[in-house]
Order: sequence, then C-alpha cells, then structure tokens
Amino acid sequence: MAEMLDPRVHPAFANLDQILPLSGFSGAAIALAKPTGGAQFVRKAAGTASASAALKQQADRQRWLRDMLDGAANVPEVLDEGERDGLYYFDMAFVRSRDANAYLTVIPFDDLDLFARSVERLMRRLSEIHLEDSERPPALEPLRSKLKEISEKTDHRFDDLLEPITTAVDRLDHYADAASPTVTHGDLTFENLLVSASRDLWLIDPIQSPIDHYWFDWAKLFQDCEGRWHLHRGKRLPLNVTRWLRHRWLKAAADISPDYPARHYILLALTFARILPYAQSQRDIDFVSERVRAFGQAAVDHV
Repeated sequence: MAEMLDPRVHPAFANLDQILPLSGFSGAAIALAKPTGGAQFVRKAAGTASASAALKQQADRQRWLRDMLDGAANVPEVLDEGERDGLYYFDMAFVRSRDANAYLTVIPFDDLDLFARSVERLMRRLSEIHLEDSERPPALEPLRSKLKEISEKTDHRFDDLLEPITTAVDRLDHYADAASPTVTHGDLTFENLLVSASRDLWLIDPIQSPIDHYWFDWAKLFQDCEGRWHLHRGKRLPLNVTRWLRHRWLKAAADISPDYPARHYILLALTFARILPYAQSQRDIDFVSERVRAFGQAAVDHV
C-alpha cells in the first residue's frame, strides 16, 4: 500500500501547465492535467521503471474492458500513451464524477436503489461474457496457488490465518457448476466505481484477477460493503447503507448463480488475504488480519 507520488515533480508531467494531483493507482503519479489550449484529461505515470510494465498492462486492460462491456457500464477511453525518462504513462478521458465512497454518503434512497441496480446489471453482463481461452480458469487449483503465493510472499508469517481458507477450499469438490472463464474488472472496489452527474456508472483501474471469473468482482464489492475496507481508507459510509447493499447484492449474486453463496466467504477472505504481502504498517496488518480471520472462519462454517 504505497504512498502516492507527487506528479508535480514527475517528468511525465513536466510539459503540462495545469496539474491537479489525484488519488488512485497505488505507487503511481496521477493528476488531472490541462495543456495550453487543450482539453482536460487524466494522466497516470509509473513511479519506477520496474513499475512501467504493470501500468502498461493496466492501460491495455482498460481498452479491452471498454470494448467488452458493451454499455453495461462505462470505462474511460485511453487517449494516448508514452514514456518519459524511462517511465511509462498513459492518458485517459476525464469523467466528472465521484467515487462510490463519496457518492454513497449523500444520496437519497431512490439514487441508492439506482446505483445498486446499475452494479447488478454490470455483474450480470460480466457473467455472460465468456472467454474462449484463459490461463486462470475458474477452478480450485488457482485458489490454492494464490494462497500458496501469499504464504511465500509473506515468509509464512500468516500461515495460521490462511489455514481456514485452505481448509474451506479443500472441502469443495468443484469451483462452480458449469463455470467458464468470464470477463472481470479485477479490482472492483468502491474507489474504482465512479458515478457521474447523470448517475452513469464508470469503472477505473482494472487489473488482472487471480481467476478469470466474475465472482472475484463480487468479492471485491463485498470487501467494501461487508468487510468495510473503506474505513481503512479513511472513508466512513453509513452502516445502514453498506448493510443494505450487502444483503441486496448477496441475493443478486445467488440469483445469477446459486453456487455463489457457498463460496462467498472463501473469496471474501481471499480478497483481504491478498493485501497481506503489501501491508506496510502494523495498522494495515491488524485491519486486514482481523478480516482474514473472521471471514476465513466463516468460510469453514459455510462450506
């Protein structure tokens, strides 16, 4: 969970007259920019040369996701890309909007219902877009591999926390009936869900998911509305709002696939466990560990 870089001292922003730093992709510099005589856009730039490849992958995935969704939600267009002093950057269209954390603190119930339905429409669309080829199919072995990877990246310090998740996975005899690889956003948190002034849904910061299956996007949503990840990020949403979304979306997930509820806590525990290798402070570790422990035990109890 790296600190944001200051774009005002980043070489990729040196030719721009107006720069407004924004929060976003961890470890990158990001800002709303406006060149002389030009239109506003958002520029994201890698903080190190070694991070350039990952940011380039994100730009490519953003283009791909934009093409795939076919109107179920919007994705900002990638306008340009380049490199400065060995650091990759890309530009995207600026969308006047608020992220879901900010949006959900002030809206009336009718707008909350519209937001929930917009997300459900997105999730149903993701469930319907099947991939012909996938290196990360929806199966149990990729789950075990991800747990092993987390253990190794953390020098086995959290193996006791991970053990209940592993136990729950081992109790399953399959991932899901008739599951096939689907399109995913990969990091569908409230920070990466934007709502425009016209109440349209926009998605930012897509990444590769551990499994090519939309259930991981459900789990990332529940990371906020059940695991309350937003609290750790300094955002305090009304508890009645997040509880309402949690109950509504669990029903929606089950309506799309009756297999999902039995896997819900496995995937939710895993979304938090994936943060452990990047936790930098004791506060990070304590917050994440508490959720891994609670949801890991719930996974054992619900399988």
